Amino acid sequence: MELGARLSQAHAAYYNTTRFEGLTAHREKPGTPGFRGVTAGDLGKAAGWPNTSVAEVMSFKNATT
Repeated sequence: MELGARLSQAHAAYYNTTRFEGLTAHREKPGTPGFRGVTAGDLGKAAGWPNTSVAEVMSFKNATT
């Protein structure tokens, strides 16, 4: 699976698991299951992206597999 697809899949699965309890859909919370970083740049680095220049768009109400 391509890096961008892996990053997107992991972030969507995180959202479906946590529902971001009090956070926006663009952030993850330290200490929650599946946490990989707070910002989109952090998530990119965790997935192996070489820098923090990352943008994201989410589509809601779709199943993650």
